[in-house]
Amino acid sequence: MEEAPSKPSDPEDDNRTNSTNESWSSADPTIVSGERDLVPAKTYDPAANEIRLATSTETKNAKLREEKIKRMKEVDAKTGALFDKGFTFDGKEFMLDLDDSLNFLTLYVIRDTPAVRYPVTIQLKDYGEYQLADSADVELLFLASVTRAMTILFGSRQLKTSIKAATTEAGLAAIADTRE
Repeated sequence: MEEAPSKPSDPEDDNRTNSTNESWSSADPTIVSGERDLVPAKTYDPAANEIRLATSTETKNAKLREEKIKRMKEVDAKTGALFDKGFTFDGKEFMLDLDDSLNFLTLYVIRDTPAVRYPVTIQLKDYGEYQLADSADVELLFLASVTRAMTILFGSRQLKTSIKAATTEAGLAAIADTRE
């Protein structure tokens, strides 16, 4: 006679095994994670203390989770592309990568010190040059870069929050990433 699987000691543990080393999951449809198996073949039912095959609802939830993960990755990819695109200041295109952002921050912090001699020349995205005449120009450039970065990041956060909150595939499909 086969031994019945024992109830896991931690009901919150998502990667449990029974005595025959078969794995099961407590598949929570609200969790979005790209690191675990999305379609549980078997599910542990704590009320009945048994392993059972996944229902069609659980399979639908798994498909929704898969689509959510896919959409999150698309948001991340577009967020990266928007940072690569840079930002416009005074009609010129500037880079918005980490190095340039740190350089803008450093220049902003030391803008009123004697160490900075104006005009300051900065490289443009197209490898041209742009001159900042005084500390007010440095401040405006820095604020423009921060505004663009925050707009990109807040847009990403709003999209991801909407994606996580979606409860149907149709609701998920209605979420559009219109960031430019």
